Amino acid sequence: MSHSSTIWICSVLGGMTALPYLHDWYYRYRASHKRRRRDTSAWSTTTTVTQSSSVDDLGRGVWEVTVFYSYRATEYEGGEQTESFNREQRARAFADSLENRQLTVRFDPKKPEVSELVFD
Repeated sequence: MSHSSTIWICSVLGGMTALPYLHDWYYRYRASHKRRRRDTSAWSTTTTVTQSSSVDDLGRGVWEVTVFYSYRATEYEGGEQTESFNREQRARAFADSLENRQLTVRFDPKKPEVSELVFD
C-alpha cells in the first residue's frame, strides 16, 4: 500500500469517527440558532401550565424534549417548543421538571399564535 493510500484511508476513517460529533454539534447549533433568531424580549407575556412533553431519541446521542402548552392572548393559543440534550437522563429530568409547572410564555402581540416558553 502506498503512502498516499494510507493517508487517504486514515483521513476517511478519521472523518467517519468525527461525523457523529459534527452531527451533534450541528443539530445543537441549529436548534439554538432557531430559538435565538428573533428578539422576543419586547413581546407580551402571560403564563401557562404545561400540558405534556415528550422525549425523543434523535440518534447519535441527541435527545429532544418537546413541550406542549396553551396560553391565552386575545384567544386561546397553543404552542410547542423543543430543547435538545446530549444525555437521555438530562432530557427526562428536564421533561419531568416541567410536569404541571407554571411557566412564562412570550408571544408576539402582532401575531399572538407565535410564542416561546421562558425557562427560568
